[in-house]
Amino acid sequence: MIEKSAFTPAEAEVLSQSFGMLTGSPPDSSERIPCLDLLDEARCAAYLDRLAETLPSPSRLIAASQFAKRYAFVAAVPALYAMTAYGKGVDLAIESCSLDASPARIGQVRLLASDVSVTTPRAGMRERWREELIARLFAEHIARIWRTVSKAANIPLPILWENAAVRVYSLYEKRISGEACACADYDYLIRGAPGKAFGERTNPLGRFYGGRRSSAVEASPRGSTSAASSSGKSATAASQGAPGTAPSSGAPAIRIRRTCCFYYQAAPDAEYCDACPKIPR
Repeated sequence: MIEKSAFTPAEAEVLSQSFGMLTGSPPDSSERIPCLDLLDEARCAAYLDRLAETLPSPSRLIAASQFAKRYAFVAAVPALYAMTAYGKGVDLAIESCSLDASPARIGQVRLLASDVSVTTPRAGMRERWREELIARLFAEHIARIWRTVSKAANIPLPILWENAAVRVYSLYEKRISGEACACADYDYLIRGAPGKAFGERTNPLGRFYGGRRSSAVEASPRGSTSAASSSGKSATAASQGAPGTAPSSGAPAIRIRRTCCFYYQAAPDAEYCDACPKIPR
């Protein structure tokens, strides 16, 4: 069904520079935290407390939410990008991954994935290959970490899942929208994949995909575009090819979050992101 492969130097550079996932040799100076440690509630809590010290509001819950957004960005997003843009699957076995905890800020945390395997599907086997990649990524990796983070920080799982969801939406609606393969992969992620592929009873990406929309103009009084991009807000794509996207004409609509990610308590300027459900509209 699959064949062994590898990332080209150019592909590895994109994954590292654009998404914070290092697939080559990690820096010698990096302070590594095995991702397996995040499955231990006490160690996970200690790490979140350390991250919380860098925030304006030093709370474990706030740190957990911001960490979840970053973790989804450095783990789920590059894995999906590689699958769709390069046709290569990276098996992010949790045992093979660690965090570069050298940076002081949450937004600088990187994923070290130097020992993972890379595959490509054989002819006619791409859909099955995709199904297994997504289940390995979400059910066997992301979901396990989310459950521990939820317990350690007493933060509801839906917040963590929506934090991951907005990262996925942004990837497919802004960065790689329009291509046939991208549309098919995105449609599977939000509509076709069963809940068990995410370690959940229902598909969390599909759960948060729909809902209320608002224009950027309506949202702007209490939030800024730059703040929203940091919080992982997802605007509708200009392309008509991606599932559920708006026509290319007119202002893009903002997908209003159903849960609050507490960005306003983590941002130095205490601003709300444009997608915040707490902004009156």
